[in-house]
Amino acid sequence: MPSVTVRRVVSEAECALIVNPKDDLLVKEMLVKEMLVKDVSVGGENSEAEPILPPTDDPQEGKASIEDKSYRLYEFKASEGAFQHYRRTLQVIPAASSHAQTRSLQQSSSATSSPPRHSEIIETTSFRLSLPFWSIALNLLLKREFRRPRSATPRQLWWMPSQRLDERNGHVLGVLCLISLVTGYLGVLLSQTLTFVADEFNADKGTQGIVLSAVRLGVPIAFGVTFLADRFGRQPLLRIGLVGAYFVTALTAASAGIWMFGISQGVARGLVTATALLIGIIAAEEMPAGARAYAASILSMCAGLGAGVMVWFIWIADLSLWAWRFLYLIPLLAASGLVWMLRALPETRRYEIATGDISGDGDDVAADTDVDAVGGPDTNVGSTSHIATDSDSANPSIATPSKPSQPDILPRLLLLGGALFLVSVFTTPASQFLNEYLRDERGFSGIQLVAFQLFTNTPAGISLYLAGRWADKRGRRQIAMVALLGIAVFTTLRFSTAGWPMWGWGLGSSVFAAAMVPIIGVYGPELFATSNRGRSNGILTVIGVAGGALGLLLVGQLAERWDNFGQVFTIFSIAPILVIGLVFFLFPETARKELETLNPTDKTPD
Repeated sequence: MPSVTVRRVVSEAECALIVNPKDDLLVKEMLVKEMLVKDVSVGGENSEAEPILPPTDDPQEGKASIEDKSYRLYEFKASEGAFQHYRRTLQVIPAASSHAQTRSLQQSSSATSSPPRHSEIIETTSFRLSLPFWSIALNLLLKREFRRPRSATPRQLWWMPSQRLDERNGHVLGVLCLISLVTGYLGVLLSQTLTFVADEFNADKGTQGIVLSAVRLGVPIAFGVTFLADRFGRQPLLRIGLVGAYFVTALTAASAGIWMFGISQGVARGLVTATALLIGIIAAEEMPAGARAYAASILSMCAGLGAGVMVWFIWIADLSLWAWRFLYLIPLLAASGLVWMLRALPETRRYEIATGDISGDGDDVAADTDVDAVGGPDTNVGSTSHIATDSDSANPSIATPSKPSQPDILPRLLLLGGALFLVSVFTTPASQFLNEYLRDERGFSGIQLVAFQLFTNTPAGISLYLAGRWADKRGRRQIAMVALLGIAVFTTLRFSTAGWPMWGWGLGSSVFAAAMVPIIGVYGPELFATSNRGRSNGILTVIGVAGGALGLLLVGQLAERWDNFGQVFTIFSIAPILVIGLVFFLFPETARKELETLNPTDKTPD
C-alpha cells in the first residue's frame, strides 16, 4: 500500500492548521483518534498512550523528568474521497529549546491546551485509490501532494475535477476508462486501415466513400442496444455491445472482399457506437454535477489513447497487401482483461432508482410497472418536493403540490440532433478521408502517416482535458462556439495546403476538435430523463451518423470529380459555422446542475 511520511518543524499556527481534518478536492477527513502519548523514547516499547484529558488546575499533574517526551497522536480517515483506504496519522512532538520549555509542555497534557510555539510533526499518510489500474500513475501525483505543506486555502489541483469524487465515482470512472481504451482502438480501425484495404481489393475513392457510408447503416444496432438499455439496464447491454464488437472485429480479418469487409465493420461499428454511448450515459449518471464534463474528457482521452495504440501499429499494414488483417486480431490479446472489466462495472444508481431496483441485483421491485412509465412525464415518481402521508390526507388544508413536468424531449432532440447532423457532415469525412488525402495527394508512406497522426493528435489531449475542466467551471456554450469556429477554419486549411503549414493546420484542427468532444459527450445524457436517456441518445446517434454518411457520400463523389479535397471542404465548412448560431441562441447551459434539476421527474439518488 502506498505510504508517505513527512517530518517537519512547524509554527504554532501551522500546527493548528495541520491537526484539523482536511476538506479539499482530494479528501474529506474525519478524526477517529486523539491521544496523548507519554514516552521516554517516542514510539518505543515502553510508550504509554491515553486519551487527552480536560484541563486541570492541579500543579502536580503531568510532572515528569526533563528526559521524558510527550506527544499528541491524531488519526484521521476519509469520510469522502476516491479511496478504498485512507489513513493520516500525526505525531505532534514539542521541539523544546530549553529545559524550561520542556517542563512547561509536560505540565500541559490536555487536548485544549495551545500547542507550543514550535512543534515537530511526523505525518504519515497511507492510501489506496478506488480507481483500478490507473492508480499506478496517480499514486505519484498523490504522494507529491501529500508531501507538500498544508495551506489555509485548498489548492486547485490541475489533474482533479472541480468537485470531489467518492469511492464509487472513482471505481466506476476507472473501469470506464479501461473500456474506453478498448473502444478507442476498435473505433478507429476502419478509418485508419481503409486505404490499405482498398489497395488489396482495388477500390477507388468513390467506392471507399460508399463503403464508409454503408458502414454507417450499422447504426440501427447502436440504437437497438441503447433502446434496450432503458429497459434492461446499462450494465448488461454494455456487456453485450462490447463483447459483440470485440469478436466481430476479429472476424473482419477474414474478409474476402471490400463488401464483406464493409458488412462486418458495419456490425462492429454499430456495437462500438452503442458501447461508447452507454459509457457516456453511465459516466453522466454516476459522476457528480461538477465533474461530468471532466469525466467525458478523461474518457475521451482514454479512447484517444486506444486509438493511438492502433496508430502505433499501423506500420504493420505497410508490410504487405494483406498485413492490415493483423491489426484486427491484436485486441484478442487482451481478452482476459475484457472479462474483468465487465465484471467490475456496477449498474448505475440512478437507473436502479428509476426502475425501483435499489438492491442492484437486477430484480425490479415494481415488476408489473413499465420502466418507461417510472419517473416519466405522466407520473409524479421522482418528485422530492413532497411526500404524501396519512396526516396530509386527513388535513384538507394541506394542498397537494403540483407534480413536476418533464420538458418536452422533441425540441431537445431536434436541437441536439440538428447540431450533430451539421457537425458530422463536416467532421466525419474530414476524419475518414485524411489518410487517403495524405497518401494520394501528398504521397505519404505508412511511417509518415504515423508521424503526422502523432504530431497532430498528441497535443490535442491537452486541449481535450482542459476543455473538460473549463466546461465544468465556466460553462459549455462558450467553449463549444470557439471550438466549432476553430474546427471549420483549421480543417479547411489542412486540406488546402502542403508542406509544414499543413502540419500546423492539422495540429490546430485536432486541438479544436478535441475541445468539442466533452461538450458533445455531456449534452446528450444531461438533457434527457433516466427513463428515456438511452433511446434519446440512440436517436441522436442515428441523426449524427446520417449526417456523417451524407457527408461521406458527397465529399467522396466531389473529391473524385474535382480531384481536390481542399475545394470540397471549403464549401462544407459552412456546416459547423451554422452550429455556432444554434449554440449561441438556443442551447441551454447545463454546467454544475444536477441531472434531476435538468430533468425534474427524475428522483435524486440521495
